[in-house]
Amino acid sequence: IVYLIVFTFLVFFLITGLLEEFWRFLLQRNLGNSWLQRLRFAVFGLCDSGYEKYNFVAKKLHKRLLDLGATTIIEKGMGDDQHPSGYEATLDPWMMSLWGTLYQINPKYFRKGPDVVIPLDDLIDQPKYRLLYHKQETREPALMVESDIVESAREMSPGKLSKDKSKPDCFLKMTKNEVLTKAGSTKEVRQFEFQFVSSIKYEVGDVVELLPSQDSLAIDAFIERCDLDPESFITVSSSKRDRAVQAEVSPTAPVMFFFGCRNEDTDFLYRDLWESHAREGGMLSQVKGGGFYTAFSRDQPKKVYVQHKIREMRKEVWDLLCDGAAVYVAGSSKKMPCDVMSALEEIVMEETGGSKETASRWLKALEKAGRYNVEAWS
Repeated sequence: IVYLIVFTFLVFFLITGLLEEFWRFLLQRNLGNSWLQRLRFAVFGLCDSGYEKYNFVAKKLHKRLLDLGATTIIEKGMGDDQHPSGYEATLDPWMMSLWGTLYQINPKYFRKGPDVVIPLDDLIDQPKYRLLYHKQETREPALMVESDIVESAREMSPGKLSKDKSKPDCFLKMTKNEVLTKAGSTKEVRQFEFQFVSSIKYEVGDVVELLPSQDSLAIDAFIERCDLDPESFITVSSSKRDRAVQAEVSPTAPVMFFFGCRNEDTDFLYRDLWESHAREGGMLSQVKGGGFYTAFSRDQPKKVYVQHKIREMRKEVWDLLCDGAAVYVAGSSKKMPCDVMSALEEIVMEETGGSKETASRWLKALEKAGRYNVEAWS
């Protein structure tokens, strides 16, 4: 008997390298329904329920392993980052159930029982960073001269270094930190703008990771508090690679943009920007073949959501989609993406007379072609 424990992450179609080869291998038609009959497995997915394809990878992998004759140890687990306690709220009890089931299958797997507590020292890995302090009075003779190492330490800029590089990937200078939500809003949303101090290549869809530089006053306070010698040389090494990227693209096809939030006065993010593009000649204007539509759910007794606006404009939405327009939707990540997809499926079914499955495939093709886009946040 072979055991396989799988954790899937929020990768959707971004599975690369060995995982992609593994998945293609499992999809071979010549693999029979008893090919994995000696395999017992457990799958746990890590995802965010705000995404339409919530735990898509975990569900697909779990089903394929069953189709090939494998036997599940316990039911698949699906972690949700939207949960107040994060995905651990599901992962922790799932793991306890897994250990207990494995112990029942064969107690030898846990000679001290499945509930044994492992000492913290045994769980902590070796430190990722090594710090060396060279005080003036104890410094080795070799470090007394202005060697390349000492000079490099003195000239080192604050920022993480990529592996095998002597400089950070990119330095950014913050030029704007603005609160977008107004007084009375239940959330605080900020806009950060940065100026590139050094150049870097990036592509649309890349993610920016911000690593702040150190405050010199905070460093001096730390040195004084820890009674350190400010003339000491400290060497810090890291193997992590950080890439700071950001991209912006302007669509060329007609655009329908649906924006939803709670209140127009407090939560209407980038209002001036959207309304300027919706004016005569703007890319969201009807003159350009598209339009800009809003839904403020709490500004009237009966809640109005984005999906309600889409159903209200079903004819215009369908005609524009048939004419090659792109649809952009922005709003809450909780239920909005799924509810909007359901509304669009209804429109396609009504206009074509087809089934829900056919409508779903048609919309997925639009999404793959970049003509249906959702930007959701919690």
